[in-house]
Amino acid sequence: MAEKLDKEDMALAYHNHDFEMQEYGDKTALELLFDAAGPALKSEIDLAWVERAGLDPAEYVTRFDGRLFAVHAKDNAPQGEATEEGGFTSLGNGVLDWETILPAVEEAGAKWYIIEHDHPLDPEDVITVGNRFLKNNL
Repeated sequence: MAEKLDKEDMALAYHNHDFEMQEYGDKTALELLFDAAGPALKSEIDLAWVERAGLDPAEYVTRFDGRLFAVHAKDNAPQGEATEEGGFTSLGNGVLDWETILPAVEEAGAKWYIIEHDHPLDPEDVITVGNRFLKNNL
């Protein structure tokens, strides 16, 4: 399917969660999926889930060799905080190292930054804060 979409100038991308970060030898399950799928499948890396799995998002986005289509620009709250929001917080207000991550994402070739928060108490504020953060830091 990814090949057919590619011919139509569209992309099929896969979005991860933390469970695809399980390691099998020297690769994560997500990397094995991409190896099996072939080069037409693009990656849509959710940076907060990568960090929750204990991996470095800035390093992890470099593993997809030109296949990084988009990132989910999402932040994790410090451990034990924002429990009513699933442990997530507005972009730039959490524990992810955006000064390192954003240049790595750009270098890896992402075309889209998708502002996301899985369980926001105030969705409008999350979008406003995230939009401002990206405008100020990209």
